[in-house]
Amino acid sequence: MGPKRMKIEKVEQVKYEELVALKTALAGKNEKIEAMEENAANDRKKQEETIENLKLIRDNLGVEVDNHKMEITNLKHIVDQAANERKKQEETNENLKLMKENLGVEVDNDKREIKNLKKKLRESENIVDQLKEKIECPVCLEIPQTVPVPVCPNGHIVCNECKGNACPTCRVGMGDAKSLLAVTVIENIEHKCKFVDCEEIFPFDKIEEHAKDCCHRTVSCPQSKCNVIVGLSKLLDHLNDADCSFLPVTIEKVSDVKTLRFNMTE
Repeated sequence: MGPKRMKIEKVEQVKYEELVALKTALAGKNEKIEAMEENAANDRKKQEETIENLKLIRDNLGVEVDNHKMEITNLKHIVDQAANERKKQEETNENLKLMKENLGVEVDNDKREIKNLKKKLRESENIVDQLKEKIECPVCLEIPQTVPVPVCPNGHIVCNECKGNACPTCRVGMGDAKSLLAVTVIENIEHKCKFVDCEEIFPFDKIEEHAKDCCHRTVSCPQSKCNVIVGLSKLLDHLNDADCSFLPVTIEKVSDVKTLRFNMTE
């Protein structure tokens, strides 16, 4: 093989090596490009998910705003109704005064007016009953006696003791919304004492104070081995039971209030 041929083969070998190196570099760049395209696709997907989440948040906020507007509208309606009722009551009272001063008014007219007043009173009581029904807890079936009152996005009310993660009526998430309408109603109606044997009724601002001193409030048996919880008014009957009758008990009656003093030894 002549020198010229060897030189040509050497040049071709160099070019081949350069071509292989070029292909290798090109393949590496293609891999980088594919990786960049994949990252870009992932970024677009995340951006789309973020946009979708933002839309969902916006829609939920819109629902909450609509619910608040609805509650405010209902509250204004109730206030207007109350104002109208007061106005009607004032007008009725004025009419009664005029009727009393006017000796020429017949007794039948008085009876008719009284009948109308009773009818209005019954209507007012019906309104109050309907309001109570609307704010009744669907779980314990009691009217809440503490505020604020939780409400789900669909306007369903539940008391604080029964509140869970989901609305017991429509099963949507409860969230942290509070019902201003329910609070207004609760603060302006009378409440029955929560203890079973007590039939007394009090305004909202007095019911908690009464519960502390209610003679029917629940207490634990003073016998350390007895786990019975009983109404205070029935504690004496329980203490006379065979299991607790050995306790030394001194009973004093002061203004019809039973005072129990226990001298117990283990």
